[in-house]
Amino acid sequence: MLPGSFLELFHACKIKKSDRLLVAVSGGIDSAVLIDLLAGESFDFAIAHVNFMLRGEDSEKDEQFVQKLARSRDVPFFSVQFETRTYAEEKKISIQMAARELRYAWMYELLEKEGFNYLVTAHHLNDALETTLLNLSRGTGIAGLRGIKPLHDRIFRPLLHTSRNSIESYARLKNVQWREDVSNASDHYTRNYIRHHIIPKLEELNPSVIETYRATHLRLMDAESVLLQEAAERINAYQHKQGEDIYIHRDAFRDTNLAVTEVLLAPYGLTISQNQDLLECIGRNDHSQIFITSDFRLNLDREYLIISKSPTEIIPLRIDLSDAHYEHDLGKIQAFIEPGFEPVLKGPMQASFDIERLREPLILRKWEEGDHFIPLGMKGKKKVSDLMIDEKIPLNLKQRVCVLESNGEIVWVVGLRISEMAKVTQHTTRRFNIIIDNDKSV
Repeated sequence: MLPGSFLELFHACKIKKSDRLLVAVSGGIDSAVLIDLLAGESFDFAIAHVNFMLRGEDSEKDEQFVQKLARSRDVPFFSVQFETRTYAEEKKISIQMAARELRYAWMYELLEKEGFNYLVTAHHLNDALETTLLNLSRGTGIAGLRGIKPLHDRIFRPLLHTSRNSIESYARLKNVQWREDVSNASDHYTRNYIRHHIIPKLEELNPSVIETYRATHLRLMDAESVLLQEAAERINAYQHKQGEDIYIHRDAFRDTNLAVTEVLLAPYGLTISQNQDLLECIGRNDHSQIFITSDFRLNLDREYLIISKSPTEIIPLRIDLSDAHYEHDLGKIQAFIEPGFEPVLKGPMQASFDIERLREPLILRKWEEGDHFIPLGMKGKKKVSDLMIDEKIPLNLKQRVCVLESNGEIVWVVGLRISEMAKVTQHTTRRFNIIIDNDKSV
């Protein structure tokens, strides 16, 4: 069915011949055929190859082969080498995950740097079926059943509805040269086991299972689009942003089902069980629940599901008792001294102190359990955690609260309250002022 059907997904995804394409090429049969097809249709493309340094001399020969392929087509060639095993060990992830992270990070960087419109890969119909079966074996929703998309995040897969048999037939017919990856023959990886053992069993039941899956894949994409439309309508009605945080009203999840919830929250990486737990918590009117994914924290409070990016470590900052400017995780900080006892700064991210009551070192740091201070206007000590409860600080903002301590004593819970011990009075002769410019803080 090649090459006529090759252009179908270009038209469906509105990819034009004027678009600049960066093609990921391993040197295997799929990417070698993809290059032959692109060249035959006179597309504007360049070739990118990643040497993961996992297969010794074979990895070097793969890189040389792809470079020669680019030269024969007179197209630009980009390559990079990664110590993939070292990266995987440092990140404590699998070799496959490490290779994926390294590959896409580098190629997305190339897209931006060199001005390409799309990254093109040689994923085909068999890959799509393998992905669906892999997701099914682990438990999945509609997106997992659907598997690979033809176009997603600027990654275009023009062979996605082309079977491996068609690709192999084309390669023989056109005498396309390629490199064999011996690791593909191993059953060590789950995907390879599915390829070598599960799909052949399905083909015994239905010799046309690959082609049958093509139609199923299209129907799954249609079904997902319906769910996406309903999710979009709910988002538009119930979602707003505050700073970098996303607030979704709890009502968005009422009178709905798990499938819609999974699609609605798909960008945030929740598991099936987390989505189920979330719906159950909302149904029971629970609150103060936290759902953590690799990149996000989802905090369920009384009114909203509040979605925040996973917090970065807040590094303590030493502030001198002098005029100075600082860069900090909270934002830009201005510190300055003024004479007299007024005017006193009273904004949430501003504070004035009697400089004679401060002692170095002056440290700005993230609050910790057990922190306490004497709030302005009080005589006794109060825990910082209790202050945040009194002020009804939501969970997503609690993780960002910082304190300023003077020689170990807290003089300011940033954004909330200064301490009685360092307040400005009529007897103050010099004020030490701090202004923090960052609308993402408390």
